[in-house]
Amino acid sequence: MPSSKEYCDYVLDQLSLVKEITSRKMMGEYILYCKGKIFGGIYDDRFLVKKTPFSKSFMQNPQEEIPYEDANPMFLVEEIDNKEFLQQLVNNMLPELPEKKNMKSKDKTESTKLTFTEFKYFRVHTQDIAYITQQPRGLFAAIGKLVDNKVMSEEEIEEYWANRKWFEANLPVPTFYDDGNTVKAITWYKNNSNGNDMYERMTFYLRMAKKYGLKLFKTTSKEKPGEIIYEDDYQIGVVNSLNSGIGFTKEELI
Repeated sequence: MPSSKEYCDYVLDQLSLVKEITSRKMMGEYILYCKGKIFGGIYDDRFLVKKTPFSKSFMQNPQEEIPYEDANPMFLVEEIDNKEFLQQLVNNMLPELPEKKNMKSKDKTESTKLTFTEFKYFRVHTQDIAYITQQPRGLFAAIGKLVDNKVMSEEEIEEYWANRKWFEANLPVPTFYDDGNTVKAITWYKNNSNGNDMYERMTFYLRMAKKYGLKLFKTTSKEKPGEIIYEDDYQIGVVNSLNSGIGFTKEELI
């Protein structure tokens, strides 16, 4: 369940003795910063902090918990009513946390609005050909490769997992992924309010593509781009997909 704002506000109030505390809401969770460094977060109404030598010793072997699927374990903070305890915890953890990497300023990729014309389906993808599908690699997979290759900063990876968690909870996962996509299908978004809304929530992915030099394209199709083997309110899954020809358009996004 998403973390409640009331719980986050209470934790922030308890951290009021710590200087330069900020929070950032990310898909229902709250990432916590001190002097620009991520030290913890609020996940499903749990206050979790990074694992450091000090946090482990100060909290006397605290309980480890996973903030969200596939994330690294963190320590559960149970003494949230003790302001002085929290002040000591965060202030002494800070030197043990990695320095924040310089971030390039955000640019116009924050705006993800598509100019919709008369088409039924669209994809956002790179020029690279994916190994399994032998089709242009989609946006999610392209940014996932940046994470796998450890290209992104720690802060960006935290943001990636928070975004991924939200999409996995709100965008249906096509059934052909259950066996590793042996049918080599790809997905196209529907040009409707559902598909467009999902695209407009992809600002983080577009920003990372821009920052790390990934060329992105939007391909649209006026008709079915291939044989449909899966469909939900947001997208279709097709095999033997076409990407160009009559009824298709392709434009460079980044």
